[in-house]
Amino acid sequence: MGHRLRVGEESGGPATETDAERSGRWRRWWRQAGRRLLPRRWRRAGARERLPEEAALPPNLLIISDLHLGEDCKPEVHMTYLRRLVTLERKLVDFLEHYSETRLGGRPWRLIINGDMVDFMHVHLVPEDWGEDPDVGPTPDEKRFGLGTGPRAVDRKLRRVLARHPSVFLRLARFVEAGNQLVVIAGNHDVEFHWPQVQEQFKQRLAELVEGEEARARVLNGITVYPWFYCEPGLIYVEHGHQYDATASWDALLDPRPNVSDSEVELNLSSASIRYFVNLNPQMDPHGKSDWSMRQFLGWAIGQGVAKSLRIAYYYGYLSWRLINLWRQYGHEGRVRRRALHLERLHKMAESFGLPAEVVLRLDELRRQPITATLWGVLRVTYVDRLLIMGGGVAVSAAAWLFLPPLTAAGVA
Repeated sequence: MGHRLRVGEESGGPATETDAERSGRWRRWWRQAGRRLLPRRWRRAGARERLPEEAALPPNLLIISDLHLGEDCKPEVHMTYLRRLVTLERKLVDFLEHYSETRLGGRPWRLIINGDMVDFMHVHLVPEDWGEDPDVGPTPDEKRFGLGTGPRAVDRKLRRVLARHPSVFLRLARFVEAGNQLVVIAGNHDVEFHWPQVQEQFKQRLAELVEGEEARARVLNGITVYPWFYCEPGLIYVEHGHQYDATASWDALLDPRPNVSDSEVELNLSSASIRYFVNLNPQMDPHGKSDWSMRQFLGWAIGQGVAKSLRIAYYYGYLSWRLINLWRQYGHEGRVRRRALHLERLHKMAESFGLPAEVVLRLDELRRQPITATLWGVLRVTYVDRLLIMGGGVAVSAAAWLFLPPLTAAGVA
């Protein structure tokens, strides 16, 4: 029979509860009782009183990832999103409340959210959702497909996400106010944290959720955003990992702007698919669909009925055309300039973590080349290569039937 290891316990057999542990269990019970009985403002004041003596202690680490807050911010929402996010929000609020009021060894916490905290990629705000006198766009692309990836557009998305999950972000702000730290690592769904403006907007909006100038300053100073990874040499290395997936990688992660614009983030296969296909087909739940075969996809599309199937076919063709355009832009000289800036920032990032630049360069070399880098990659992932092969086979068969002489039975025994 197995047993559950307590924090700090080594494996090697079932542990018996000591007097100290029993005393700790009672202390936890009293803290939980006080959490229910004491007014919140008293509990928060108590947490603030612990700050000076805890400031010199190195924090304990908490690591979570892939919250995807905001993926339900769409004109029409699939029920799967709602069920998942209701459960996530409840558990996340309980998690943050617990660790806001609980210390291990008297040390504060450093919460690392390892990518995709906010799902900017799935947020689909169309012009009528922007309210009066919008300060963003709209560009022709935004009129049709929703807000883009520029700093001002992302700020509007961020406001919508905070309004959608107020209890989560309130607890997150109070977690930092209590003397803890928040580290946000950008993932492929929130690569927009690349923009310094977006990082500051996120900090400011969380700080606005707490009361008092001192508390707001504590929140502002307690949040750090990293565009690639977080590292404590000799202890821990944390990275989201999308750079090792050809559908979600960037050649220049530390400067992911496209060659044709300095005010947007480059679309890869994953982000383009969501923007130009998934967001426009609300009846589709994209979770678990990335490894579908062509047969499975066709079966799903046909099962939607004639009208929806035709719309799905149109958007799929449009997505394929946009991906081919991304490939055409790939070889532009601007990519060389972006890559140079990426390497410059890579060296600065290595220095900030106390890592040799050669180590970080080798990490960078492990990335997968984006699928949009080659035409064959685009044709293969969209199944256009198979359609071309089948079309070619049909054309050859038709040509043979039309132009070759018919076979006769002459000479056959």
